[in-house]
Amino acid sequence: MSKIIPVNRFEIYYNNLIKKSDFINSAFIDSNIVISAYDEDHSFNPSTMVLLDLLTDKDFNLYTSVIVRSEVLNYFRKQYISKIILEHDILNKVRPVLKDKIENYMKQHDILSEKLIKDLMSDFKIKYTVWKELCKSCINDPINKIYDLLISNKDFTYKSPQDDPDLFTVERIPWDGAKDIIATTGIGSADAMIINIFNYSKSPFIVTNDLDIAYAILCAHKINKDVLTSEDQYKKLKKYGFPDYYFF
Repeated sequence: MSKIIPVNRFEIYYNNLIKKSDFINSAFIDSNIVISAYDEDHSFNPSTMVLLDLLTDKDFNLYTSVIVRSEVLNYFRKQYISKIILEHDILNKVRPVLKDKIENYMKQHDILSEKLIKDLMSDFKIKYTVWKELCKSCINDPINKIYDLLISNKDFTYKSPQDDPDLFTVERIPWDGAKDIIATTGIGSADAMIINIFNYSKSPFIVTNDLDIAYAILCAHKINKDVLTSEDQYKKLKKYGFPDYYFF
């Protein structure tokens, strides 16, 4: 049975964990942890750094999937496009109705939704060279820097059974597990794929501040692994109505 572990109780959890014969000193890292570690302005950055410092002090090997690398790149892509809009007077070059939608959305959010980005790009298709030049001048360099960081940074490694079979229980990940997670919980395919890979890893827990990931793991009865999260997210999960025995 899966359990939710708050960061302030990790020491007790860890002391129980190391007594197990199959203990492996590796922690599977979710995409929101990588994102908020790299983005110092992210609302989760402080709690993420507490989690990572705790694991580093215990000499945990922090690893994740290449799918997470894709998620991180996509997050920063949306962030940089949102900055373009604010810094380059883009909204005066699109249809008034789209301008109003974007302005209203940005009053409540820091980063544009995927739907609004697609609408924005579609509006520029008749003058695609303008959009292409904007991307070249404003997105190209920062995206390349983030990608280089993802490749070179040794704090997080990106693994598969082919890269490091000792970290996984199978030689190849069976993807029907992701389908079952989607069908059971209704979460998005990227999250379901990350959970599925985690399920076939030897790591006893995933590190995440994503409530959807934690919720899905508790709901997916075929998963018998734990979730390490911040105290704030732990408290929010307790309000979801799960029985107390799911909480460490």
